[in-house]
Amino acid sequence: MKWFFVIFLFFSARLTAQLNELFDAGFITNGWDGSVDKFESLNGRLHLNANAESSEAWLFHSSRSIIQTEWLLDVEMQFDPSSQNFCRYYLTADKANPSEIKNGYYINIGASDDDISLYRMVNGLSVKLIDGENGRLTKSVVKLSIRVTVDNIGKYKLEVNTDLDWISEGESMGDFAYDSQFAGVYCKYTSTRSKLFYFDNLKINGECYNVPLKLIKSEIETNKRVVTFFSESLKESNLSKITLFDNNGLKIDGAWITTDNQLLFTPTNNLPSDFSGTIYFEGLTSLLDAILPDTSVFVTYSQLRVLTTKMLNSSCLQIIFNKNVHSSIAEFLVDQPSGEMINAVWTTNQILNLNFDNPLHNRSAYCIKMSNVSTFLGDIVLDSQVKGIYFIPERYDVVINEFITDPSPSMGLPEYEFIELYNVSDFEIDLSGWQLGVKNIKYSILSGRISPHSLAVITSEKAVLLFPRDINVIGLKTFPSLTKTGGEITIYSELGTVIDVIKYKDSWGLRSFKDDGGWSFEQIDAMNRSGSSSNWAYSLDLYGGTPGKPNSVKAINPDVTPPRVTYLEMLSDNELTVNFSEGIVIDNNLKSLIPNELSVLSVIVLNERNTAVRYAFNESIEKGRQYFLKSQNNITDYAGNKLITGDVAFGKIEDTEAGDVIINEVLFNPISDDVDFIEILNRSQKTLSLKSIFVGRMVNNTPLKLIPLTYFNIPMVSGSIWVLSIDTAITKTNHPKALIERLLEVPEMPSMPDDKGDIAILSSNGQVLDRLAYDENWHFSLLNTTEGISLERIHTLGQTQADYNWLSASSSTGYSTPTLLNSQSRSFLPSEKEVFSIYPDLFIPNGDGIDDVTAIDVSTTQPGGVISLIVYNSIGKVMKTIANNQLVGTIASYTWDGTNNSGVIVPPGIYVMNCSIFYKNGITQSQKKSCIVGYTNK
Repeated sequence: MKWFFVIFLFFSARLTAQLNELFDAGFITNGWDGSVDKFESLNGRLHLNANAESSEAWLFHSSRSIIQTEWLLDVEMQFDPSSQNFCRYYLTADKANPSEIKNGYYINIGASDDDISLYRMVNGLSVKLIDGENGRLTKSVVKLSIRVTVDNIGKYKLEVNTDLDWISEGESMGDFAYDSQFAGVYCKYTSTRSKLFYFDNLKINGECYNVPLKLIKSEIETNKRVVTFFSESLKESNLSKITLFDNNGLKIDGAWITTDNQLLFTPTNNLPSDFSGTIYFEGLTSLLDAILPDTSVFVTYSQLRVLTTKMLNSSCLQIIFNKNVHSSIAEFLVDQPSGEMINAVWTTNQILNLNFDNPLHNRSAYCIKMSNVSTFLGDIVLDSQVKGIYFIPERYDVVINEFITDPSPSMGLPEYEFIELYNVSDFEIDLSGWQLGVKNIKYSILSGRISPHSLAVITSEKAVLLFPRDINVIGLKTFPSLTKTGGEITIYSELGTVIDVIKYKDSWGLRSFKDDGGWSFEQIDAMNRSGSSSNWAYSLDLYGGTPGKPNSVKAINPDVTPPRVTYLEMLSDNELTVNFSEGIVIDNNLKSLIPNELSVLSVIVLNERNTAVRYAFNESIEKGRQYFLKSQNNITDYAGNKLITGDVAFGKIEDTEAGDVIINEVLFNPISDDVDFIEILNRSQKTLSLKSIFVGRMVNNTPLKLIPLTYFNIPMVSGSIWVLSIDTAITKTNHPKALIERLLEVPEMPSMPDDKGDIAILSSNGQVLDRLAYDENWHFSLLNTTEGISLERIHTLGQTQADYNWLSASSSTGYSTPTLLNSQSRSFLPSEKEVFSIYPDLFIPNGDGIDDVTAIDVSTTQPGGVISLIVYNSIGKVMKTIANNQLVGTIASYTWDGTNNSGVIVPPGIYVMNCSIFYKNGITQSQKKSCIVGYTNK
């Protein structure tokens, strides 16, 4: 790059100059210019001898006196002057023609008011400095002498002598803002006054004001040519005193010559490709004797070279030079394997776009050979080849490696938010034009680079100097505010490609004193692409973080967890959104996820984390039909883990009615590190929307509050089981067999006391879909504790509020079965042959959750009966009254837990259950069923 140094040197070189013209020679001496043919020397005076006409006449002589100068002139006008007949004495002027004068001083003699006044001209405009006495020249014949003086500070004094004494007309300040070139006289006359002007004794004695010689600029045009430009042409003298030194003080040998206003230097040996030095000037003068004071100028030189190259796309390489290139003669040749070049387009004289016929592959090499590449001044390009790698950063070439959302109180780091980037690729990356996305706003990175496998810290430009000098810190004029509780951070390349995106939560810190601020989140394994909280942790460094340094929590932590489908959302009868647990690779394999019964019209990725995809189908889905996502091994996350679809199904959404959805299991007394949950089951034959279902606590038969299950139109297909909890992660941890895709995290849960409670699932208008007023006494009576044990529904078609339809979950399943088939579930298929059926007929009431009870199912075609169920031992003694004249429906189910009426387990053996139903019409249905109460010593 050229550097121009422009220096304005104002230096006053005062030279004595004088002009003494007595006009005694009988003719006008040489040196006068103007209307020479209108003047003559007559009797020792200058006489206007013009034709009888109205006109103007003037004579000027070179005169540079302007400082500490005295001007004298005798004037005679043989008439009374007027605005049409008067004269001027030009003391100084920049031109020798009155119509061309822009700057100067003159005396007006009789032009108006019959006075003598001093005027100054600036850029062609006249300003009166001294206003002489009016009427002084009101005479038939004017005869006077004029004297003007100026001192060294620009103070002018005007005097006239019309008789014997000098009279002052006044004083005024002027200046020396220009270099005087001429002085002279001017006459304006009519035809009757064309021969009545006389002048004599024109004397000027003073000093000149020389405009100093100015150094305009110095530049090193090529490694063979150094040129300095001046304001005037130079004399070829004292060139031996001009010297160029490098920064080490070594003299650069070479030849100095002058050409007009330029001083050229040709070094004996070519200058280095990068050079800086100082030129010392001594004794330089111009052809007009203007002097340049001894001075020095610092100069630098950088040879023409390629500053940078970058691929604008796979078929266009941009080359940026450090100087303007003589583009019309430059030639370029593409070396293999880049392919042939179609054309070269100069966007400016420094920027060239080369277009290829065959696109380059990312991370491939290229070579461009250059010839005749030089500047307009002849500076030749340093290297004749451009070699490099075509590298376009892709997703995860750079990752977000550390960030801090709450830097106060500081543990030692600057109290500014920052985001650390890690370049995991093998290539240096120019971050210019990249953007940082936070809260749907993009913040531009104007400049910065990040080396392979290196770090860069992005922060506010105000904070850059507060970080250690040995790390790579890039400042943004506006740095985003990172929300402490959680948010999303995205890094975009110059092309707008998402390079990395994380969705963070303050819960990543696992709740500790570090939540109060001053600690950064660090990534454990930079190669882990899951975005999971398990790959992030609070910094362990005592300063609160490690910006620009290796992370304190750094460890091998590969992503081995397969991505899964978390939930579906029906947007319409032919649109479906599939949500994933982590970002997946976006390619054509996504279409294969949809069942064969549907043809895919389009696939749209809905977010930059690649965790949601919208499908549009060519046809609408059918009512009453279930569609299951296909398990596909070719859909993976960025670690190559194959997608798990699970038992995820969808269908056409229908209206939800009372009885369609039931409460199927509840945990209201969890262990200390667990949370309550409510399990619901779609026992209808329809596909329902979880968005239309609410949960609430009942008070006086009224829901206290409607709590939405979700704001998304998630399909709940027939037979599907879903579990509601305040924290699904805790639920999954304590109930590991639960299907995570069937866990719904609700904003809040209804109050569920440990002893008894009243809960319901409802529609949006408050209609009760199902209601359960549970009691802890419904648990199996022999349990030592009910903490951590859920109540399970036995029959899905049985009454929700019947205590005999609920039982403690089996110990073999961990005392709960959220999202799974209940451990105490019984199939209820009405029999056409038998009114009463018992199953199992052998049960062991030992509290292990396996066949702890036996169930008595009732199926009759006559409504309105009352039922009695009484258990007898082998000698006919009543052991347990299960039901005594209770109203029964056409379908019912009861259980016996092996206890007697006192709540004590009966001895092992054979027992008989007397089952009877009595109707109002006198009809009785009765039957005896036997069962065996077993025993185990476990």
